[in-house]
Amino acid sequence: MNPWIDPRVRELRPDQAVTYLLAHGWTPVEDRRPVSAFAPPPRRRPSRSGIVSLALVPNFERTAEFIEFMIRLVAVVAEHEGRWAVDVLNDMLATTPPATANGAAKPRRSPRKKAAG
Repeated sequence: MNPWIDPRVRELRPDQAVTYLLAHGWTPVEDRRPVSAFAPPPRRRPSRSGIVSLALVPNFERTAEFIEFMIRLVAVVAEHEGRWAVDVLNDMLATTPPATANGAAKPRRSPRKKAAG
């Protein structure tokens, strides 16, 4: 992993990211990719480029692409909020997703086992 990237980004779960985004005013938008897309809340000052970056939370298995999506997600949110990425990552990792209907937290999916051979 790139030494400039906080390795704890591997611990970040999509449900934590979604909970954080919703709590900070990001709005879900439809997207055809295997992601949950969120539009940022309005800024007091528009970005210099005028381009709005969507926060994309992956909805697929943990792969190299998954980690890349999570790194980009933290970077987009940090840039929009005018904060350091490490501070956004700390807040996302500290987020507790809501419990399911029966009160239990959603089970964490275990990674696939590699096939022998």
